Amino acid sequence: FYTTVNGLNVTADMVLTQMDKLRQIASCLVMQDGQHEWLEEPKRNPKVQATLDIVTRGSGKTIVVHWYKQTGHMLIEEFKRQGLEPAYIQGGLDPRTVMEQKQRFNRDPKCRVIVCQQTASFRGHTLLGGTEGDRCSRMVFFENSFSYYHRSQMEDRNHRGEQDQTCHYYDLVTSPIDEKYIQVLQGKKDLANAVDDIVKLVRQVRDRGLQVLATFQGG
Repeated sequence: FYTTVNGLNVTADMVLTQMDKLRQIASCLVMQDGQHEWLEEPKRNPKVQATLDIVTRGSGKTIVVHWYKQTGHMLIEEFKRQGLEPAYIQGGLDPRTVMEQKQRFNRDPKCRVIVCQQTASFRGHTLLGGTEGDRCSRMVFFENSFSYYHRSQMEDRNHRGEQDQTCHYYDLVTSPIDEKYIQVLQGKKDLANAVDDIVKLVRQVRDRGLQVLATFQGG
């Protein structure tokens, strides 16, 4: 795998690395040796425009999930330009800053969106937005990973506690590689559901066996 973007040479030898590079390009981003370039500015980036459409549609707040730190920085700046006063959670933040950002999202009505790097946000955070009509009921996966554990935990950030709205989750697809990530995640979800069904069945059989045993012993 080899390409040149604005003079930046991008190479990848392993299949997973190739898929990672394609995932970057699907977000209009290329990274190599500590450098990065944007293939399109935000106003021409279809993922950014789709995200803005979701964030500004109707009432309530939105969580936008990304993978690359550069993507997060770009989204934060674009949301600021749009007057959405974004909060954010990303790797490397100290606990106090994370708490401040969560409180802004959950309490400040001017803050309409929180930008979350998935690896830093998928556990331990409650992101419900405000109350009633200002709840956070939408989550946009700007970028995905192959981890169903990360994905399922991320979906719980606004689907918990006092949430009283129906939650909607959006996956943005601009290329075949985006489709592939979603297909893999769906396959892992189906497998996890199948395992859960087997566990439930085993427990049912065990419980029935104990009931029969108790009846037999009781005469």
